[in-house]
Amino acid sequence: MSPTEDNFQKSALNKIINYCNYRDRSTKEIKTKLLDLNYSIEIIDSAISQAIELGIVDNFRFSKSFSRGKNQKNRWGKIKIAYELKNKGLNNKEITFGLESIEEKTYYKILMKSIEVYKRKSKNFEKNKLIKHLINKGYETSLVFTTINKLNF
Repeated sequence: MSPTEDNFQKSALNKIINYCNYRDRSTKEIKTKLLDLNYSIEIIDSAISQAIELGIVDNFRFSKSFSRGKNQKNRWGKIKIAYELKNKGLNNKEITFGLESIEEKTYYKILMKSIEVYKRKSKNFEKNKLIKHLINKGYETSLVFTTINKLNF
């Protein structure tokens, strides 16, 4: 590797470190960011490989933190989370790992909170609109119907 290429790679690695400092990122997000900064594909791939070796970038860790965060903070269901992880360039194994990191007890508790918030904000509460809202949030249809039926709306 020439001295210039080495400088570009160090620069790209520093960009990755800064970019991942705030929160975990997927390799696809990092690649997109570095492409926007006009780094070559070879430099990007090399810098990402180095970042993975150093433990700065880890798609499994990203999947876990993204899944838990979106479920707890945004009250997203697993379907929506999986869709977004796919868009972030993760493979099925990484996505499954992230989704399995959400505890079932917590998942159900957050679903109940979503129902509570919807009921509180709704002026004219309608069961069908609640069901549509929960499905749009990414909750599994069978879980939504089972939960709604248990609550006797």
